[in-house]
Amino acid sequence: EERDAMVARQIALNLEREERMKERELQERMRLQLRLDDEAAQLEAELEMQRRIQEEKDQ
Repeated sequence: EERDAMVARQIALNLEREERMKERELQERMRLQLRLDDEAAQLEAELEMQRRIQEEKDQ
């Protein structure tokens, strides 16, 4: 009985640890996605500025 309780506790601790690792991975992925979104928006803005400059030159 005591050993069963220890085994159950160990399993619970392992599951908790796994859950925390998954949570950290998810947070990291979200941070990375935000950074990529920011970079994409910045590139779009730069391309739009270049397009406008080119249009002005073409006129």
